[in-house]
Amino acid sequence: MVDRIIKFFSSLRLTVVLLSAGLLLVFVGTLAQVDEGLYQAQVRYFKSWFIFNPTIGDSRWPIILPGGYLIGTMLLINLVTAHIRRFQFTRKKLGIHLIHGGLVLLLLGQLLTDVLSRESAMTLSEGQSKNYSEAFHDNELAMIDTSGAQADHVVSIPEILLAAKGEIRDPAMPFNLRVLNYWPNCEIQEQPPAEARFVAADHGNLTNMMLLALPAADPASEKTKAAVLVEVLSETNSLGTFLVQAQTQAEEQETFKYGGREWVLGILYAPMMGGNQLMVSDAADTAGNSAVFFPESDFRSELHRDGLPVKLRVKEYWPNCRLYSRPGSTAIQPRVTQGVLAGDVVTPTALVTDTDHRNVPAAVVEAFNDQGSLGTWLLWTAYSTPDMLMLGNKAYQLSFRFKRYYEPYSIGLVKFNHDKYAGTPIPKNFSSRLHVVNPARNEDREVLIKMNNPLRYSGTTYYQGGFSERDPHVSILQVVTNPSWLTPYLACLLVGGGLIVQFMSHLLGFATKRRTA
Repeated sequence: MVDRIIKFFSSLRLTVVLLSAGLLLVFVGTLAQVDEGLYQAQVRYFKSWFIFNPTIGDSRWPIILPGGYLIGTMLLINLVTAHIRRFQFTRKKLGIHLIHGGLVLLLLGQLLTDVLSRESAMTLSEGQSKNYSEAFHDNELAMIDTSGAQADHVVSIPEILLAAKGEIRDPAMPFNLRVLNYWPNCEIQEQPPAEARFVAADHGNLTNMMLLALPAADPASEKTKAAVLVEVLSETNSLGTFLVQAQTQAEEQETFKYGGREWVLGILYAPMMGGNQLMVSDAADTAGNSAVFFPESDFRSELHRDGLPVKLRVKEYWPNCRLYSRPGSTAIQPRVTQGVLAGDVVTPTALVTDTDHRNVPAAVVEAFNDQGSLGTWLLWTAYSTPDMLMLGNKAYQLSFRFKRYYEPYSIGLVKFNHDKYAGTPIPKNFSSRLHVVNPARNEDREVLIKMNNPLRYSGTTYYQGGFSERDPHVSILQVVTNPSWLTPYLACLLVGGGLIVQFMSHLLGFATKRRTA
């Protein structure tokens, strides 16, 4: 019986079947990335033992396929058993032993990398220091006790327990949690007050908004936001009605196309020109030479200027207002008694699969102890400020956030440089001057990292990963911890050395035979 088992696991047929299954897995997993996304496909197809209902084409098939872990493990067993059964340790076969050892080490190294390695990000502003990085995909519910003199006491609850709902008990927490609801991806917005009314904009980014008119305030204040409902008219028809608000980010500006060009609508505060100004400019004109301004005193008439191919008709104007997203039919207002998100509306959204975005889950949790309920909170990963929970005279923080990986040292950003080739937006160089402080090593130094020159420190590598498009003083570091990072190099050395030894032994044997002949 044992011989039959060993014969099965060491057979060449099993090798062929496993390699064929590996090719099929790569093919199916690659196609699945289109619908499931790169990260989800990697986890579901290559970092699993079995794949249930794989996505093939545009539909899911009711079949079970072997996952990457299963195929890799079987290949490893097949390789080891075949080597032990068929090959004897002799000097002539030293090269083959080295080659097989390299292959075994390569498979083990990949398994160790999947199990032990982690990738995360550290976002730093100039002058800011952190002793943690944040996961790209994983989230956690953190209970934070800030009363410690030296450090905070943090209890981390993985997101999988929130998704399962139910009660969460931990001896390290002075209270228990009950998960009442959970959304894997959602948007949360304030509930519009009863006085807010719907604004009939049919084009642009703000087509589903409620508006609350506010008393007039200082126009220069950051809290003051003017808005205008304006219709864009060509010579023959209407190009749409837009709701334009002041103090918006560049990517949120209202735009329209006419005459093969894209135009931007905006409101600017210019006290020397009569207050708020409605601006129209060519989107391609970054210098602003094509900008046309209309003062708020002219908003009651039809607006036009020479050189502007369209006319503007202001339907309504609010010197100060606040906008609210109009809740949709799927919006939910959970019962929440505590926290800054109490009274807000949750709109569940579809899971995102592309690598440029991440899901932002939310949960409604109730804290309780033996005396009863302590309150109910709505926690959202997109809201970074922790909520407070008072228990007696002691304050605790609750935060649903991106999972953090803490280090016994801190890294600060001294200066970030984003160089471009002159006259173009093409990146030339990214570099960050970092400040490393490690009290345990009595270390306090600065180091410069670039795109191809990372910082390797205490088993972790810090790469220059990116930057913030909104703030030129923010650097994003990619943080990689991989204890088995040397195994692929050692495996390649063993395989290469084995090939050389095997080739040289045959070459020397052939040369010796020719001399004898």
